Amino acid sequence: MSFIKTFQVLLVDQSDRFVFKPLLYELLSGEVDDWEIAPSFTDLLRNTSVQFVKDRVKLLRPLDHLNRIEMREPGRSRSGGLVQLESGIIIEYDWLVLALGAEAKLDVVPGSAEYAFPFSTLEDARKVNSKLRMLERERFGKDSPPIRVAIVGCGYSGVELAATISERLEHRGIIQAISVETAICPNAPPGNREAAFRVRIHIEHILIEYKIYGSLCLSKLCIHISLLIQVFMVSAISFVC
Repeated sequence: MSFIKTFQVLLVDQSDRFVFKPLLYELLSGEVDDWEIAPSFTDLLRNTSVQFVKDRVKLLRPLDHLNRIEMREPGRSRSGGLVQLESGIIIEYDWLVLALGAEAKLDVVPGSAEYAFPFSTLEDARKVNSKLRMLERERFGKDSPPIRVAIVGCGYSGVELAATISERLEHRGIIQAISVETAICPNAPPGNREAAFRVRIHIEHILIEYKIYGSLCLSKLCIHISLLIQVFMVSAISFVC
């Protein structure tokens, strides 16, 4: 097994891209490209001293564990600990920063796994965009029924996503933002909540409705929905025809 201790900073991630999630919804507007929201780590770290390794962490051995080993191995240099990767590479570190992020958990709300798509990764956004394009093609004529989109979760991401899809669909869509809370953006400062709530105002022929549910079951919501999008801090998005 090899040891890496030649670079000042070493970054390990299972993906080869850094996804800036606060702007992920912008991919649905067509105003930005993938590389602007999700640049590769290679491009992002170019001209820096940071080394990037695409891998997954298998085992952590922190200082307290190594101290017990060093007591039995005189002469061994002290360090903060070791990180073992799935590839077999072992990284000896002085300081370790764990930034694990979050993943979509689709079993939080009944029906999510069957009827919802997560909206947390670049691939999630691509799937949502593909579904929107399909619905736009199917309902192109003026006599076609509207595309009904339900967004579950009324935090910052949910409100921004609702506004973006509303602007995209215009008169062809009806957007419903659904929350179990009594207010949208419940953890935001009052000014931000008021600004978010104004999104529900009709803009030309765009209609956004906010509905409050004490509990959610997506299998019941999907009956009259063309596209179901679930957005929590651990996000999820759904399309239901």
